[in-house]
Amino acid sequence: MEEIIIQQESPSVSALRLNVELIGYLVSTAPDNLSIIALVEKHSDFILELSTKIMRSARLDIKLVK
Repeated sequence: MEEIIIQQESPSVSALRLNVELIGYLVSTAPDNLSIIALVEKHSDFILELSTKIMRSARLDIKLVK
C-alpha cells in the first residue's frame, strides 16, 4: 500500500513559485520586446526581495553572492 503525504506550501513560497513561472512565461513570449525585458528585470528584483524575506523569516543566514 502506498502512503500519500500532502505537504502544504506557505503563501510566500507559493507567491515566489508563481512569480518565477511568470518570468519564464514573459521571457518565452517576447524575448526581443524591450518593454517586456524591463518588466522581467523589475519582477526579478521583486523575486530576489521576496526570497530574502522568506529566508529571514525562516531564520536562514544565506546571503546573495554576485
